[in-house]
Amino acid sequence: MDVVKVGLLGLGTVGGGVVKTIRSQQERLQSRLGKRIEIVRVLVRDFEKERGVDIDRKLLTTNFEDVLKSDVDLVVEVMGGVEPAYEYVRALIEKGCHVVTANKELLAKRGIELVALANRHRVHLQYEASVAGGIPILG
Repeated sequence: MDVVKVGLLGLGTVGGGVVKTIRSQQERLQSRLGKRIEIVRVLVRDFEKERGVDIDRKLLTTNFEDVLKSDVDLVVEVMGGVEPAYEYVRALIEKGCHVVTANKELLAKRGIELVALANRHRVHLQYEASVAGGIPILG
């Protein structure tokens, strides 16, 4: 079975929730997509920090280049803030990687630019999660 290789930028409360959701919904996702979801790289600020989710430490890195150079199909950005998130998302889009973000500030300040960049590179920039209360409207 094919695999969707996912990178994750941030492993705090939201990032941990993404990991837990992927794990708990793996069968449903696999049924809908026809592919298994596999987290292959996770960018963290502090390698030694205790996590709210059990994850293989071999997947963790403090160096964004490790994520960028990996063979991810999709990256979920949940770092928050504009920098360095903007630079990371921009680099991923330019590489041809699809990106999902829950980063409200990033989209408010650089969203138009990132959407245009994603369109130019023919990748998806998904951000429905960043608008919380408006999700039913967007959906």
